[in-house]
Amino acid sequence: MHGGDGRGASLFMTRQASASDIRQIGHIDLAPRSEMYGGALKIQIQIHNGRRFMYAGCLWYQGVHILDVTDPANPKYIANLPCPFKNSRSNIQQAGDLLIVSEDVPPPVPSHRWHPGLPDWSEDRPAERAGVTIYDVSDPLKPREIAYHYIPGRGCHRNYYDGGRWAYLTAAEENYAGHILIILDMKNPEKPEEAGRFWLPGQGPGEDRSWDPKKLGEREGLHGPVYVMSDRGYASWGAAGMLVLDMSDPTKPKQLGQLRLTPPFDGGIPCHTAFPMLDRKLAIITQEAIAENCNETQPLAWIADIRCDSNPVSISTFPVPEPPAGLPYKTFCEKGGRFGPHNIQHMSEPGPRRDDLVFMSYFNAGLRLFDIRNPFRPEEIAYFIPPDPKPGLPVRAEDVYVEWDRGLVYLACRNMGIYVLELEESTLKDFA
Repeated sequence: MHGGDGRGASLFMTRQASASDIRQIGHIDLAPRSEMYGGALKIQIQIHNGRRFMYAGCLWYQGVHILDVTDPANPKYIANLPCPFKNSRSNIQQAGDLLIVSEDVPPPVPSHRWHPGLPDWSEDRPAERAGVTIYDVSDPLKPREIAYHYIPGRGCHRNYYDGGRWAYLTAAEENYAGHILIILDMKNPEKPEEAGRFWLPGQGPGEDRSWDPKKLGEREGLHGPVYVMSDRGYASWGAAGMLVLDMSDPTKPKQLGQLRLTPPFDGGIPCHTAFPMLDRKLAIITQEAIAENCNETQPLAWIADIRCDSNPVSISTFPVPEPPAGLPYKTFCEKGGRFGPHNIQHMSEPGPRRDDLVFMSYFNAGLRLFDIRNPFRPEEIAYFIPPDPKPGLPVRAEDVYVEWDRGLVYLACRNMGIYVLELEESTLKDFA
């Protein structure tokens, strides 16, 4: 094992990659085309005529990058779908020949806390442009805008669309407290229509609530996405935890059950992701670290038993990563930046998906891989920590995407581009 290029476990400097049982085979630096220091948020891959195209959503008016990752060792930049707003996030969801892009304004937080010189997130967005843009990507080299669905407010965040008739949007509509679920009928993708919506009591206009929407630890709102499998939906609803929804009639969602983890676990965004593994009747739940330098209750990740719709139950907590020996910091809190869970692997990825592994992006701790064959005792078995962009600016790993058929893992970092990784053969030697 050796360090420096991400191949191995030895680590000495934060300007070098640090890894155990995962090796780097490729990397693309998006700095010339992205916000300060270059990077991406949500990523997804489309297979078209034997080639593989990655869509990478970004922050601060950089829109969506399109990459050719057919040769994973040499990812190539293809094109950009620009965003017209300086304070917008472009989260993406792609299925079939369609790409749904959010027009998403972050909460009103001064951007100088993270990126001096960029526009404040508190800038108003033009009221006529909020919602989602829909592109025809039947030719990924020539995306074509075919529709825009307007939702008054601050736009949409993390949506879910699997190529069927219904798109499930995480929408910050004006006069609502927190994000709500809006269902789009995509029967005619050039003319999408709202078909239904769902929110919790207290979110609607004029409704009484016992929580403060300005406090993340209390805010009961959909963070998204709502993963809809058959007639069930699994929704990450902030301080309200994971909701199980009856989606047998997408126009009239109904709540079946709820797993509330807050209080006492109120770190960051209390429920960021609720990812179902239906074959095992499990769900992976993550909080999102928000405060820098661990200035919050430590965000965690859980495994939940979802055999009973009306009573999902937490059965274990993922171990919190610790830096290996040899780094210039003894804890990830000491390293600075955000430390805690964020995203895990996507629902729709090429190849037969495994339900015994969880890939989790962990902000300044990079990518963590967990063995969940025993769901009561998840164990970390591998990791990859990208180098920091520069001294004093920790790396920020945002999203992870797995090509199960090629055995590749993509790690998107807000400030260090996209890494292409693969597991060492020894990592899976004990797996059937």
